[in-house]
Amino acid sequence: MSNKSRIKREQQLGMNTGCAQHRLRRMILFKLVQDVNKDICHQCKQKIDNIEDFSIEHIIPWLDSENPKELFFDLNNIAFSHLSCNSRACRKPHRKYFSPEERLEADRKLNREHARKAYTKEKRQLKYRTTGW
Repeated sequence: MSNKSRIKREQQLGMNTGCAQHRLRRMILFKLVQDVNKDICHQCKQKIDNIEDFSIEHIIPWLDSENPKELFFDLNNIAFSHLSCNSRACRKPHRKYFSPEERLEADRKLNREHARKAYTKEKRQLKYRTTGW
């Protein structure tokens, strides 16, 4: 493709051609997912209503697994979810708790560990000098 042709396409599309192709592929995928009734979020089990909320999720996280490349491309390991549900799920390691109390205690423990690492003796002294408490 010549430079003139590329510029013409980008002017008419209002964006980079690669970006436009990615957007088109995503729209096609979302339409196909809707057509086969697979537009249910893997995390919250609610319907994914619009393309802005649509994301592809790996059921078993591939990153740092024994065989990341195989797990990444395994179509049986793919599900669809709301972008927010997918993002929320990837922030926390996949742990199973038997009760809400166990989960609450685990969250408290993580918060205490974080506070211990983030709130040093020097920071406490500085806060005392500036605020008096």
